[in-house]
Amino acid sequence: MITASFQNVADPPWEHVKPLRVGPIPTGLGTPNAYVLVENDGAPFMRIDVYGGEDCYSFEATCVWR
Repeated sequence: MITASFQNVADPPWEHVKPLRVGPIPTGLGTPNAYVLVENDGAPFMRIDVYGGEDCYSFEATCVWR
């Protein structure tokens, strides 16, 4: 089963998963506003780094679909 959750940090093993970066990404990257951690049967599957500007609001819920 695929699940996803919003997190404020990406602790191990997530720090080693190559991210998909979305939003207005700063030149020096910096720290994302949020991480969306996606698991497939309990194993790390995808990490999405969410960046936002001062006028940008990210979602706080996830929905997995095919």
